[in-house]
Amino acid sequence: MFAHFKRLANQIIFYGLGDAISRLVAVLILPIFTRYLTPADYGVASLLTVTNSLIVSLSDFGLVSSIIRLYRHETPAKQREMIATAQLTMVASTLLIAILAIPFAGAISQFFFKTDAYRYIVMLNFFTIPLTKVLTAPLVRFRIEEKAKLFAGINALQTILMIGLNFFLVVSLHRGVNGLFEGPFLSALFFAIFIGGYSLKTNGWHYSWPLFKKMAVFGAPLILNSVSMWIINWADRFLLSRFVSLSEVGLYTLGYSIGMAISLPVSAFIAAWPPFYMAVSEDNQAKKIYSSIFTYYSLIIGFCVLIVAVFGRDYFYFFTANNFHAAAAIVPLIALAYGLRGHFSITAAAAYLTKKTYLVTLTELIAMAINIGLILALVPFYGRLGAAWATLISFLVLPVSMWLLTKRDYPISYEWKRLFQIVFIGIIIFSVTQFLYQPSLFNTALRAGIILLYPLAFFLINFFDQAEVSRLKNIKQRFFQIKS
Repeated sequence: MFAHFKRLANQIIFYGLGDAISRLVAVLILPIFTRYLTPADYGVASLLTVTNSLIVSLSDFGLVSSIIRLYRHETPAKQREMIATAQLTMVASTLLIAILAIPFAGAISQFFFKTDAYRYIVMLNFFTIPLTKVLTAPLVRFRIEEKAKLFAGINALQTILMIGLNFFLVVSLHRGVNGLFEGPFLSALFFAIFIGGYSLKTNGWHYSWPLFKKMAVFGAPLILNSVSMWIINWADRFLLSRFVSLSEVGLYTLGYSIGMAISLPVSAFIAAWPPFYMAVSEDNQAKKIYSSIFTYYSLIIGFCVLIVAVFGRDYFYFFTANNFHAAAAIVPLIALAYGLRGHFSITAAAAYLTKKTYLVTLTELIAMAINIGLILALVPFYGRLGAAWATLISFLVLPVSMWLLTKRDYPISYEWKRLFQIVFIGIIIFSVTQFLYQPSLFNTALRAGIILLYPLAFFLINFFDQAEVSRLKNIKQRFFQIKS
């Protein structure tokens, strides 16, 4: 069993390293941007990103999930056709949308911002989407073939180039909010040329209508999944803008972005998980493996959530302009919410393995309805904090509902006692750090020491069984041998 865990861990590390580089650069450069941009600028950028993400979700056609599920069962020639067909479909559909949006750019700007002054970045935003779609199918192929190094390297380079261009445009050329959209466009154009060339050489441009229909049959029900997840992830900005100012939306977006730092390990896990659980599914211990991974994921991601939640406030107080400090309040809620994404991915494996993908759709629709209801109920009274609570609760609903809907057809015995211990220790440590909080370097160091009690606490309560303790001791011995 440990061989399976080691293989998954290796994949997660490489996916995580690529994401870590890009997110670290983004976190380091954000305080500089706050000197050149206003909360309202971030509000504008956030609302256009909402539109962008919806189009990306719809233009997927469920093809990404279809490739992951069907790719291994096709011949090499059909695999190349599958990638080319998916790529052409997604690029053509988003390019058509971008062209059709040109005459309505002013109206779209007027709808979101009550002015047509943002017509230029509306058009730029739409034309960035087909450029990014050039990369989607080839990157999915790298994931399936477990080429984590290549996948992570391309993602990291793309993000670093985009952030570098944003820095040059916003800080050096004083392009303001326009620079936030010109950077992604130029970066996407650069990589579209190179990835497009690679795809042409590797996969060709042969479009297979039968393959598209085969993928669409599997993936079409998942389009609704994409829409529901878009609502859960992004609709809060749009609804927030109906009740509060663009500055409030901007503060919410910035707090959200720091809380989403937890996505660094979570996204790495989610990227590695589907190929892994599909490969392990034939193992006679598959269910036990899934259960153990659920526990280990909870343990590790709980520590990561603590770090982001505890130090998110310090980040804003020490590094950003004063008018951005209020964004810190939502960081813990968003960090915990996105930590739960991995739990949903683990529980959703049961639906994919039993080929009952409609259960994933049903789960996401339930969470979506709860999310919208909570936003409408809480935002008018609590503003961005209400939106953050709505996000957290809806993300919690996802794994819980998924487990309830699949436990009859694919029952997995999760380790509830150990999961409760993880939650209890995490709440205690977080509560202590919040009670002691002061905006000073000494206090930051004190809270860092308290957080380090998290792993120690699990040894004190005998959380690990004998086999796990032996494995940890072996890892420790190897580490000190390397050091020496």
